[in-house]
Amino acid sequence: MNGRKKSDNGGKKKKKKAAKKPAEGLLARLFKGGKDAAKSKDGPAKPEVKIKPLTPLKRSIQEIKHMAKLGESDPERLAMLLSKLLGTEQEKQRDAQEDFDQMVWDIVNKEDAKKNETDEGDSSPQDASAN
Repeated sequence: MNGRKKSDNGGKKKKKKAAKKPAEGLLARLFKGGKDAAKSKDGPAKPEVKIKPLTPLKRSIQEIKHMAKLGESDPERLAMLLSKLLGTEQEKQRDAQEDFDQMVWDIVNKEDAKKNETDEGDSSPQDASAN
């Protein structure tokens, strides 16, 4: 014959198969994590914008702006809100002052009690030696 061997498929060329990816189940495809999940059909995924918590200064500014809007729309409600805030702040200050006064009195009374104990302890041996 011609010196060439014929292939079993009758002269048709076989297509080489591309390397198969491991088969994934439906749930694995739906709930993928990582870079594949970030891609969408429309194009590259947009990075998520993380909202940073407000700083105390910015939070105060935001509260003041909100109160200004509230004052324009409903002044009576703003007055009630401010009086309530003022009342709670005064109550907190009163409680803190009472706690401080109590701590001072406890310290003073403790020192007086120690002095009284040392005076009583010192006076009893002197009285015994005097008799």
